[in-house]
Amino acid sequence: PRVDSLALAAAWDDHVAFPWNEYGVGQRNYAEGIRPPFTGSYDNWFTCGEGAAIRTELWACLAAGDPDLAAAYAHADACFDHDGDGILAAQFLARLQSLAFVESDPDTLLDTALAGIPADSAIHRVVQDTRAWLAETGDWQEVQRRIVAAYGNSDFTDVRPNTGFVVLGWLAGADFSERICITNNCGLDCDS
Repeated sequence: PRVDSLALAAAWDDHVAFPWNEYGVGQRNYAEGIRPPFTGSYDNWFTCGEGAAIRTELWACLAAGDPDLAAAYAHADACFDHDGDGILAAQFLARLQSLAFVESDPDTLLDTALAGIPADSAIHRVVQDTRAWLAETGDWQEVQRRIVAAYGNSDFTDVRPNTGFVVLGWLAGADFSERICITNNCGLDCDS
């Protein structure tokens, strides 16, 4: 079997009936004859939604220990209904999770995952800002406020602040339960 954007788009068309936000835009564009990688970028107000980011665990598991392959899978998937930082967040998270099969140091994981996305992207910046602000303050609630001030907007599903919240919860918490609680207490769409 192969994973590519056309096969994934056909699967969306055949099996997914979820017409909201970026999902619906991708489905509409596909129905109108627009094919990946353009289904997610054309006439889409939700290019940076959490939709592709929440699907990254699958790509990481299919490419355990191979972050470049995981990122390629994430791109093939994300371009159906996202563009820009919406795709980059999916690639970053797929890389990070894929690496977690073979590496456990948070700094190594973050640095290696970030190496696969452009340094001038908002995803790269929010991850680096989150790390720096947490190191500076040690206060996850203050960092949450800074993330919202710098990256927040009217779309609660935007991957930029939500990716910052995921990184914040992971780095600020002492164990799995605390990490989940911190992340979810940041708000927005971080449950993804």
